[in-house]
Amino acid sequence: SEQNKNNFRYLELLISFEDKNTSDIIKDLIEIKKVFLSNEDSFHYFQAEEHLICIFIENGKYKEALDEIESKDMNDLCSKNKYFEANKQLLLGKLAKKESEPKLNSAIEYFENVYQFIEDFTITELTWKVLCEMSEYYYKRGNKIKAKEFAQYTKATIEHIAEKITDNKMLQNYLTETQRQKALKSISEIIKD
Repeated sequence: SEQNKNNFRYLELLISFEDKNTSDIIKDLIEIKKVFLSNEDSFHYFQAEEHLICIFIENGKYKEALDEIESKDMNDLCSKNKYFEANKQLLLGKLAKKESEPKLNSAIEYFENVYQFIEDFTITELTWKVLCEMSEYYYKRGNKIKAKEFAQYTKATIEHIAEKITDNKMLQNYLTETQRQKALKSISEIIKD
């Protein structure tokens, strides 16, 4: 089916991120997310959109990132799903850290919105991501006490999630994933300081 082919294409793209150039990844993600959207696969659509926005932010394409975040499809999806809305707030916070766009609030406002959201839910990947962002935010602003507190929460959250993974290979993959590795390195430096 078209959906299965698109899922497979998306997985292939995720595996080959390091081997492809950024413009090819962007082009592929745009095509993939359109298929997910047309098939009403909101979960995978959001994942592909999130990857695309992060790539835009990492490569200084802030206008493109904001356009994706503010797109009608993204807004429609987030209005129906609070978890997606919280992830969108995290993306806005990441963008606000990099870009002083007049449309954007300060990064910490977005991070605090996400933090308030996660307090009412079980621990997810979103939990450690926002805790790490808050730790880095406070650290860069010189509030080392708050930074260390959030860094310790981040570490404990990642460890808590890791404890639930019983397969050694999956656990290794979880702990060595690039984004998680960056976060662990960042928070360990904050905790040591």
